[in-house]
Amino acid sequence: MELVVVKKIQEMEQDFDTDSVRVFRNYAEKIGQILPEDGHYAVGFTFIPKDEVQKKHIIELINAILGAHHFRLLFTRDVPTDNSMLGQGALDTEPDMIQLFVAPDDVKVVRHDLEESCM
Repeated sequence: MELVVVKKIQEMEQDFDTDSVRVFRNYAEKIGQILPEDGHYAVGFTFIPKDEVQKKHIIELINAILGAHHFRLLFTRDVPTDNSMLGQGALDTEPDMIQLFVAPDDVKVVRHDLEESCM
């Protein structure tokens, strides 16, 4: 029984990964970007203020930090949200949610090295 459950979970993870990659690649194409091949980029997630000046400053800081670690920010993606059930207090302080697509400066870095570097 355990083996069947583990196999099913692995199949679900593979389906999720495939669907996610498709969404990421479609988005990249839509904005005129190209993602590196699978395993040669990483996707992060963060909350960020809605204020455009603060947002720009934070992205600049993220770029500087990535650069110091031999990575570069490829692009960001606003994460769609449904805030229809939030009250005014929550809406007043709700941050934006974005995904950060990053890649190493050295194209020889492979998935394992990328995962280790991002932790």
